[in-house]
Amino acid sequence: MSNAFFAPLDASKPVPPPQAGEGQQPDMVEGLPINNDIIKSFTYMNAFSPAECEALLKLPVDSQRTQQTQLEQQTYLNGFRQYMQGQIAVPDLSDEAGQALIQQISGLMQMLNQRHYHFELGQRLEIQLLSLQVGQAIDWHFELGDFVYSTRKLALVIFLTDPETYGGGAFEIMSRGVRNTRYPQGSIMTYPAYATVSVQRLTHGKMNLLTAWMHGSKPFY
Repeated sequence: MSNAFFAPLDASKPVPPPQAGEGQQPDMVEGLPINNDIIKSFTYMNAFSPAECEALLKLPVDSQRTQQTQLEQQTYLNGFRQYMQGQIAVPDLSDEAGQALIQQISGLMQMLNQRHYHFELGQRLEIQLLSLQVGQAIDWHFELGDFVYSTRKLALVIFLTDPETYGGGAFEIMSRGVRNTRYPQGSIMTYPAYATVSVQRLTHGKMNLLTAWMHGSKPFY
């Protein structure tokens, strides 16, 4: 795996500039600071090539960290056992290529945060691979919780599978009407960790996602 295969941070293939009206809200209203993007999600289609998605799917798995994460999420994320039907894996990013990937995803999320949300972000980054099989779904939930999950601020999803190869699996988010949507392979979506999201039940095939969360130094208040 190349140390710099991650397309959105490649100067030759940058993340598209904001659309009209994105990130262009007034700074103050009646003396109070506002942010018109604070409850929105933002999607960039086809940000990664099929080859880049395949490279992400082939990341080695840290089995010990995966088991620890599954136990933590069952304990500290409210309703996790009920809403999560997919398989979670934590990639092993300890080598040089993995460390480069961490820096690239972190840089991408920092850039999108500066563009839209203006959250206080620290250095902690979670990265997981998620797969859904036939009959599996992810029920409505939000991605904050107790313990280490209380400081999640910003979420990022990379859609790794061609939607022509599976049925169902629509990604939904209660954020200005994003409902029943299937995204092209290589697309990315970012949203606040307090957003409520779901994935509809798969009817055939297999769906793969990479999910990431950036944390702040303290929870939302």
